[in-house]
Amino acid sequence: MQSNQKTNPQRKLKVYGRTVGRGNHLKQIPEIRLLGYWLNQMGYKPGQTVNVCQQGKSLTITLISHA
Repeated sequence: MQSNQKTNPQRKLKVYGRTVGRGNHLKQIPEIRLLGYWLNQMGYKPGQTVNVCQQGKSLTITLISHA
């Protein structure tokens, strides 16, 4: 982990587009992917449940259950 990530753990992620629907009713919706060893280092494990809270243009992810 880089030293600046220990004091200010920020990640720059891309917002992808995902196509949903069928036939002539296809739509693009935004998708943000979170994956990496850094999640494990923060205490997130596969199978756990998180809460995603929207506040303005910010998202906060909070662990709510332990696997």
